Amino acid sequence: MSAITVWQPAARPWWPSCGTTAGWPAIAFAGSAETVISMSRRRSTAAQAGSMPAGAAAAGSAGHPARGGPRPSVAGTEAAALAALAADPHMTHRQLGEAIGVSERTARRVRARLAATPGS
Repeated sequence: MSAITVWQPAARPWWPSCGTTAGWPAIAFAGSAETVISMSRRRSTAAQAGSMPAGAAAAGSAGHPARGGPRPSVAGTEAAALAALAADPHMTHRQLGEAIGVSERTARRVRARLAATPGS
């Protein structure tokens, strides 16, 4: 009878480098993601506050609050909207939002709320 031989892999000195070669995209992605996260966390709130539109300061609004910060009151937003609309009643929703420091969508809602209230 003949002896049965079991196949054994040959010594492969290059085997560890295969994992590195195949894994470099994952390492590059993780490194770039960490870089983006650290860059976004370094932005100061002072730099974000400096990007407020010029009309928001004129209307007396504090602009967009920082994330996690206090939201502007409804009465304050409506008062700023009334002041801005008194200066220019034909302004668009986008212009109104820039003037009072809110989004265009919020400006549309505020304008609709003001139009629905009696005495306006």
